[in-house]
Amino acid sequence: MTAIEIQSVVKTYPEFKLGPINLAISQGEFFGIFGPPSSGKTSILKLILGLLDPDEGKIILSQRNAAERDVAER
Repeated sequence: MTAIEIQSVVKTYPEFKLGPINLAISQGEFFGIFGPPSSGKTSILKLILGLLDPDEGKIILSQRNAAERDVAER
């Protein structure tokens, strides 16, 4: 079962564009995000947590679209 699925997610900033990102992480799987400074690691985590909204695409957490989360859950 997929715990986190990222489908064609794009986040645009004035200085750069992140994505499109496609990723699937299964339940029980360990996953790391590595890269040089300013490569988008923190932005990806903020998108997954719902602290940022993607400009395009969608993020599904345990079979639930992250964009549909109730504001109280954030």
